[in-house]
Amino acid sequence: MMFQQKILVKAIAIVLATPLTVYAANEPVCIGNFFEQGEEVPDVTPPTVRMITSQLLQLKAGESLVVSLDYTTDGDEPSLFSCVDQGQLLAETADFSQLKYTAPAYIKETQIIRWGVQISDNLGYVGGDSLLLRLVASGAAGNPYIIVGTDDNQILIYSPTGDLESDIAAIAQQIAAIDSDDDGVDEIAASDGNNVTVYEFNGENSEPAILQDSVFLVKADVDGDGVDETITGSQDANEVNLDGVSFPVFESTNQTRRSSTRKQNKVTICHKGKDKAIPEPALKGHLGHGDTMGVCSGSTPNPDDPPPVPDPVPDPVPNSIYGVNVAAGDLNADGKAEIVAAMADKGSLVEIYDGNQQLIHSFNAFTSNLGVLVAVGDVTGDGQADIITAEPNGTEIRIFDVNGTQTNSFTVSSNIVSLVVGMGTIEERVTPPITDETPDEPQPSESPEDGSQEIIKSIIMPTTGELNTSHNYGGETLTDVTIKENVSISNAKLTGDNINEGFLSNSTVLEGATLEGGTVTGDLNNEGTVRDITFVGRKLEGGVLGGMIIIRANIDSRLGIVMNVTLENNTRIRGGRFKGKIKGNGFAQIEEAKIDPNTALSNLIIGAGCDVSKDAILGEEVHFANNDLIPEDIDLTAASSTDGVIDLNTDVVLDAPSPLTQINDLPPMQDNNWELVQNPDNGQLEVTVEGILLVVKPIHISQSKRNRRAQIIGHGQGQVTVITALKREISFQLEIAE
Repeated sequence: MMFQQKILVKAIAIVLATPLTVYAANEPVCIGNFFEQGEEVPDVTPPTVRMITSQLLQLKAGESLVVSLDYTTDGDEPSLFSCVDQGQLLAETADFSQLKYTAPAYIKETQIIRWGVQISDNLGYVGGDSLLLRLVASGAAGNPYIIVGTDDNQILIYSPTGDLESDIAAIAQQIAAIDSDDDGVDEIAASDGNNVTVYEFNGENSEPAILQDSVFLVKADVDGDGVDETITGSQDANEVNLDGVSFPVFESTNQTRRSSTRKQNKVTICHKGKDKAIPEPALKGHLGHGDTMGVCSGSTPNPDDPPPVPDPVPDPVPNSIYGVNVAAGDLNADGKAEIVAAMADKGSLVEIYDGNQQLIHSFNAFTSNLGVLVAVGDVTGDGQADIITAEPNGTEIRIFDVNGTQTNSFTVSSNIVSLVVGMGTIEERVTPPITDETPDEPQPSESPEDGSQEIIKSIIMPTTGELNTSHNYGGETLTDVTIKENVSISNAKLTGDNINEGFLSNSTVLEGATLEGGTVTGDLNNEGTVRDITFVGRKLEGGVLGGMIIIRANIDSRLGIVMNVTLENNTRIRGGRFKGKIKGNGFAQIEEAKIDPNTALSNLIIGAGCDVSKDAILGEEVHFANNDLIPEDIDLTAASSTDGVIDLNTDVVLDAPSPLTQINDLPPMQDNNWELVQNPDNGQLEVTVEGILLVVKPIHISQSKRNRRAQIIGHGQGQVTVITALKREISFQLEIAE
């Protein structure tokens, strides 16, 4: 009987007399036969069930546990049903009496979950049992991450849910995830076009053996023989090469599979000592690479085998060259990798092939014709690899399953130029302890004969002057350094005057220090002064900013945050998301930025392209470059005040007529020959109405809604509201002059 999942879970929980989950992270996974009980049959012994296993009840990501169900029942055909909080359940036997649980591929935090089983005797009675499983955060086994190289020389590492977990300042025209040091987790190999550099997932440089460009080739076992095949895509033809044998792709019209097809026969060859059926058009390529026609020596065809079934193949599109980006992985958990081919240009079609080069499925990853970058890896934890896609120079990641169904998407902070999935760990960088103990006199030491002393000397990195080698300083203090072009420095504390011509990430500018120029990423904690940088990281906080600051991070992905800073005179900041307290001096200007609610601004200009929250707090000397930048209903009182008194002689918009002029230009003022003036002797505002001199005291000023017309509204008791043509809504209290 079919039930909704929540009802099934509730049934298990009732049997167990306890909540099914201790720490539930995902929707439960259930398997088996759930039988709706009828009336209880009398004189029946209720069924019992026990979950038996000889394995430990603690699992890491991707590990499995098999249990056997020992049960008793008076019924002839009992039903077994099982649920678990997360992961994957498989039946090892047809009657569900032996079950296999596989932990998710991604366990971010250690947690305890309950795995429950229920037996129904079909006589009106049920029984149950459960196990508590401890799922351990992967640690040395690694977690899946989506890794992108960007056009602004960054490597960004995202969790499968789209959270930015780490970033590395590096050029990554090509990128690969490889276990280069055989420690059980991947490292990131990045090529700048000339050299290959290897990084740990936390940004530290790794020291593997010399790598070749072959690390960027796609390798996977597509035929289940335990040996990886090499898979490449042509950029000059619609072809994929599998171990030196090419086969065509993208033969459909208008990037969709057509219902009208031609038939393609299979032939049998001997490939690597095994019989293999291949499409007839691929025969020539196989025979040219050592394979032979017919079955392998020593094997005979089975006369009972059915003749080959012709496979449908899409009609070809002549003279259309898209180029092919490839990836591979086990998309359907059958122990064999599937080949994923994506159009490199002029389209967005993605095709999935099995190891026999047969088309399984196709779909369009995007609606544009810009091409598709593609990677494969299990990022959802269901035991099946997922297809991860991005447009070249795009900012969106889309994740698909084997059926082409989109399961997730998120945006990244910069334009994507390379893409890969890796299993790694992101650990805090360790700062070596600092000791104050200094010997009275230098102590000579013997140099080991093996030359290790020279090795130790060679890895000591400079802490002042020119920095010509990329390095993670682990919190060490650098003084008066120049970071040279293409050099990446991370986790440093800067003192003195520092020049950046390369990349700096996750560092601190100490009090009294300066940093000028270059690209900065990660988190920058500024206690000094930073000038003329391009920021592509998560957060720039504190201190003084000067010169031209360009923020190129994607603010919609919680990046590019500028928080609690002071701006020097004539500073310009372009881009970013502003929070906290932002204080300017003189003519500091922010443009093309987002101002969040409760952000306190003072002494600066809000320039073109800014998106200002109506709940931002505008202090004194805040001005707007044009009237359209002012949000409706925002409070302009403090921005229009000097020393706490509203000043109607200067508008919040640069070069706009003063509020005093705006009021006097209103038709009611013109028609009645009224004029609001400021008394030069006492500074108070006055207007004469029908021979009576009135003192006008401004109380509050805000920006009205755009659909309200300019007018003067009396409220009685001497209270008046004026809305000007520029939508300044000003509240006044009128009193008769003494």
